[in-house]
Amino acid sequence: MKPIRITRKNIGNLKRLLDMQYKPSEIAQEVGLTVDTIYRSHIPAGAPSETDKNGNIWMNGKAYRQWVESFATVITSKEPMPDDHGYCFTCKEVREIQIPKAKPYKRDVEIVKGKCPVCGKTIARFVSTRKDKKK
Repeated sequence: MKPIRITRKNIGNLKRLLDMQYKPSEIAQEVGLTVDTIYRSHIPAGAPSETDKNGNIWMNGKAYRQWVESFATVITSKEPMPDDHGYCFTCKEVREIQIPKAKPYKRDVEIVKGKCPVCGKTIARFVSTRKDKKK
């Protein structure tokens, strides 16, 4: 199952949802999503919803918020990238930079360029050269 796509702003808006039944259009309006996103992406991905005898879809706000937050932890949790790695936009993966060459870019930043070991395209990564790096 593909992870759902949602921004930090939308995750912050989830706090508005109460423990009551909403129509998908009402949830979309409160959170700042489109109705199509709810119908085409979230409900098929397993968002908690119920259908009444008239065919109307209802979603509990609290259950929906918990469902999205469980996915958001997967989406937003990132491990720090190793120093000798970069993101390859062709492979869409973090790869080791082969034959890295560092050049000064701006003030306390340098750019490290090299080749992707899988596709051979250029991988670039910006690295801070400050001595007191902020965490």
